[in-house]
Amino acid sequence: MYRIENISFTYPKTNKKILDNISYTFEKNKVYAIKGLSGAGKSTLMSVISGLEEKQEGVLFFDDQLINNIDKDRKKLISVIFQSYNLIESYSVEDNLKIGMYLSTGDISIDKIIDVLEKVGLSSDYLKRGIYNLSGGEQQRIGIARALLCDTPIIIADEPTGNLDEKTQKVIFKLLKQIAYEEDKIIIIVTHSSKIAEQSDVSLNLIEGKLE
Repeated sequence: MYRIENISFTYPKTNKKILDNISYTFEKNKVYAIKGLSGAGKSTLMSVISGLEEKQEGVLFFDDQLINNIDKDRKKLISVIFQSYNLIESYSVEDNLKIGMYLSTGDISIDKIIDVLEKVGLSSDYLKRGIYNLSGGEQQRIGIARALLCDTPIIIADEPTGNLDEKTQKVIFKLLKQIAYEEDKIIIIVTHSSKIAEQSDVSLNLIEGKLE
């Protein structure tokens, strides 16, 4: 369980409150979709609850334990899947996954890397391939594999299907649902897609700073 309480955020330059006293509880084995108009603050909310952006007000709990320092604890609790993949293009698939795994867990296991690659539908043949040689769908699968190797209970995905064709979108979303159910994860997806929202276990809207 991941609980956010009274989260608020105001843009310093404009003094505009973009998140207004938001409280919500996310549960394991579920996929959550967060929708909202452009500029509504979805990315800000994602950044705050994932620890990429320092919250200004409010508290965070995981399994009823207060998270005092989200930046310190983020690597153990939360992995992020980025729309732009955030992979090192000059590195191989193997090196990208090794780096992500080591930074999060302090460990590197090629057997685990191969196992996770298979879970996202890729074989060990991909290990030595350069990221620049992969399609968008393949790169997103590598991003998901990296999140799984971090072995965190929470995965937050920022528009994970936004750069993909419709067929690949369906495959990636199906994979995320499978991960939530089989790996006991909390999956939170920030999306513009009505289809993603409709097929998620819980669909939320960010409207005027409130999560509804």
